[in-house]
Amino acid sequence: MGTLIEAIEQRLTELPKGLFDHISRTRDLARTIAEAHGVDQELCDIGAAAHDLARHHDDAFLIREAESLGLPITNLDIAEPLLLHGPVAARWMRDRHPCLDEDVISSVHYHTTGRPQMSKIEKVVFLADKLEPQKVINDPSLAKITKIYLHDLDEAVLSSIALRIRAILKLGGVVHPLALDTWNWILLTKSRSR
Repeated sequence: MGTLIEAIEQRLTELPKGLFDHISRTRDLARTIAEAHGVDQELCDIGAAAHDLARHHDDAFLIREAESLGLPITNLDIAEPLLLHGPVAARWMRDRHPCLDEDVISSVHYHTTGRPQMSKIEKVVFLADKLEPQKVINDPSLAKITKIYLHDLDEAVLSSIALRIRAILKLGGVVHPLALDTWNWILLTKSRSR
């Protein structure tokens, strides 16, 4: 794992400073959340380090790269190509590091939307990306989730998705189907466990 994180860190030095700083804060928070839930901190750190490796690319590049990698592209992806940055980075990780843990690759792929059957690693990276300290400063409504994530991953993911969906609907935007599927999956899973 040592050479893997070193390879990722080398790529991080090529990113714009603001994005590099966001990733650094996300990595720190991912380790904190992972430790609180007994999740492998190193694997969460790798996912957090890689989650935005393709975030700085423009729309045309993301569409071209997704096409060249054979990734499925939906109408929503065409309308909002930035949604492809997670899947593109995940494929880069899979292609360059084929023995990498599948949960880490999925944490990169689905860090924007979530997905049904998220592993704990995926939930940690998802939350760390959404709740890193600068994002909470920029959007104080996120602060209430910071009181939840160390105790209940599922409730924190639900709260994060709920806030995001409300914001999108307020702007008249389109809610990604995977975000809705994630919401429903967690709710159904929680109700079955009662």
